[in-house]
Amino acid sequence: MAGRRLSLLIDDPVPASVAAVLSARGHEVHFVGDLLPADASDALVALLAVERGWTLVTWNDPGARSADRADLDRIDFRGDESHARRLAERHLPQIEAAHNRAGGRPGWLEVVERSELLVRAADRLTPPKRRS
Repeated sequence: MAGRRLSLLIDDPVPASVAAVLSARGHEVHFVGDLLPADASDALVALLAVERGWTLVTWNDPGARSADRADLDRIDFRGDESHARRLAERHLPQIEAAHNRAGGRPGWLEVVERSELLVRAADRLTPPKRRS
C-alpha cells in the first residue's frame, strides 16, 4: 500500500471482490450492512461515513449516497460486476495517490470501466477528415 491507510465504508451493492482487494491492500474496511439497518437512508449512510471520518465506497451509484454533502469523501466504482476485481486492482494505485494528495480533504473519485465497444462506436461517429 502506498501512503496512508484508508478507512472505508463499503455500501451494500459493492461487489465482495472490490472489498477484498481494498482489504488485501491493507485498508480498513467497514460494511454498511454490518452497521445500519437494510432500509437505512442515503443521508444516514453518508452521515455515518462523515462522522467516523471514513470514505464511502459505492458501486454504480453516481450520486444517490452523497446526499449533497461537501464533507463526504467518496469513491464510486462504475462498471460491469464481472470485471469488478480487475477494475479495483487496476485503479487502486491512482485512488491511493489521489487520497494522499488530498491530505484528508474530502473528495469524490469516480472509477469508470470503459468498454472497447463504446470506444469503437465513438470512432465510427467521428466524421472522416476532409482532404484539401
